[in-house]
Amino acid sequence: MANFVAQWAEGDTLTIYVEYGTQGAAGFEFGQTSTTLNGDPLQAFTTDTVLNFKLVASQRSFTVTSGNNQTGTVGSALATTIEVTILDDYGNPATGLAITSSGDGSATALAATDTNGKSTTTWTLGTTAGAQTLTLTTTSYGTATVNATAIPDAVSAAKSTVEAITPVVADNAAVSTITITAKDQYENVVAGKAVTVAATGSSNTLSSPANTDASGVSTATLKSSVAEIKTVSATIDGVQITDTAEVVFNPGPAARVGVTPGTATIASDTKGSVELTATIYDAFDNVVTTDDSTAVTFTLTDGAYTSLSNTTDANTLDVTVTDGVAKATVYTVAGQVPTPPASDGVNVTAGALTT
Repeated sequence: MANFVAQWAEGDTLTIYVEYGTQGAAGFEFGQTSTTLNGDPLQAFTTDTVLNFKLVASQRSFTVTSGNNQTGTVGSALATTIEVTILDDYGNPATGLAITSSGDGSATALAATDTNGKSTTTWTLGTTAGAQTLTLTTTSYGTATVNATAIPDAVSAAKSTVEAITPVVADNAAVSTITITAKDQYENVVAGKAVTVAATGSSNTLSSPANTDASGVSTATLKSSVAEIKTVSATIDGVQITDTAEVVFNPGPAARVGVTPGTATIASDTKGSVELTATIYDAFDNVVTTDDSTAVTFTLTDGAYTSLSNTTDANTLDVTVTDGVAKATVYTVAGQVPTPPASDGVNVTAGALTT
């Protein structure tokens, strides 16, 4: 009786190939038959016949032979079909093996391995940009991993955004920072795209935004000397973005007061009146609509035939502005104006603004 003892590191696979000997002895055959030893690191085989053993490494493999490490667009099928090849311990094609898939996106069903040990699938990437993997699994041969890089889809008009800081002062110095973010239909940010911005209204100064950065973001600034609500819009890579941003430009501090009308002719002897409007303006002639506190004093310098009250003789009247505007009415009083003229002329001028 002859003994054969094989020893190897735990977990290794050892193939015993019977090179020649007595066919059928102890269950071994020579030629294309082998026994793979797994499990305990020490096993012994006993036979009544002297056998000559040749020890060879297993050639079993499950590999991706085509289509690995591609780059494609999110949500789209990769250009090259994924192909895997399975070989048995002797390096021969392993046929008829079922393969399943799991991972990012989706893959078409794989047929059982053919006579060449091959099977193929078309991989449609998931919708998140970045590294993606597809894991293929089959019984007894483990897994094979396919890697790919998913890049964002085209800029989406509906998903991209425009934001702006508001309010700001319309002093031609303060700026609103506009932030434009490029996104695809799956809300992945899109880098490296050209951006343009526009704003409604007048007397605007817009800076030129750079291409979107790695975060899909580009910024611009807007300043103006006209107080109004302005709407900011943007295009990214030639796509008009649906989203817009409103920027409120408020007037600056009070700088002067204006009175209208400048000249009026009204009938005398309590038969005529004229309304005067005092308006508070900033340095850029915007009405200071945010002013509800400035007191305006209306004064008649020649009140012989006029009054700032229709019930008493009043040469002065204090009025607090509302939304930057104060009003007063000049009335004619009883008594005939010497003729000519048969009316009372009123000339209006604005004094200096004091705060």
